[in-house]
Amino acid sequence: MNLLLLSGNNKRGKEWLRQVDASLAPQFDRTYCHDYAHWQNAEAEIDLNHEAERLAAATQDLSPYIIFAKSAGTILTSKAAAMNILRPQACLFVGLPLAMIRHHKLPARDWLEKTDFPIVILQHTADPLGSYQEVEQYVKSMGRENVTVHELPGNTHDYLEFQTFNTYATELAR
Repeated sequence: MNLLLLSGNNKRGKEWLRQVDASLAPQFDRTYCHDYAHWQNAEAEIDLNHEAERLAAATQDLSPYIIFAKSAGTILTSKAAAMNILRPQACLFVGLPLAMIRHHKLPARDWLEKTDFPIVILQHTADPLGSYQEVEQYVKSMGRENVTVHELPGNTHDYLEFQTFNTYATELAR
């Protein structure tokens, strides 16, 4: 099994993603960390359509794979999967950014409702972009049994629970 890793919107997530990759890589045949174009061209935010196109090319030879995604990466994954650009076996999401989804009026619910693979969301109790309780309600309102939310203690949008990531990623890769 292979692993595709997607970070959040902020460029500082690049180094964090490499740390996650180093932690998870021993459990996978291959890993691929995707760097966003806006990190290079000084744009403020991710271009979901452009990144979905780039992922189509990047994942051609990656199957079978699961996806580890944080924040904006969870939105990108949801959109690209709904468009059949990404075809993961499962996903591990950390920090679903409800505030970003609402701010940009993104149809993330519609995208997630089109998925049929397991998606595990790890959410901090008081993540400022969406608390565990808010994310749990959001997911419950969809009525999708393939999407589950698990609470992690914390009050930031920074996710450093590498051992927990390992546990869930190992389970999803089976």
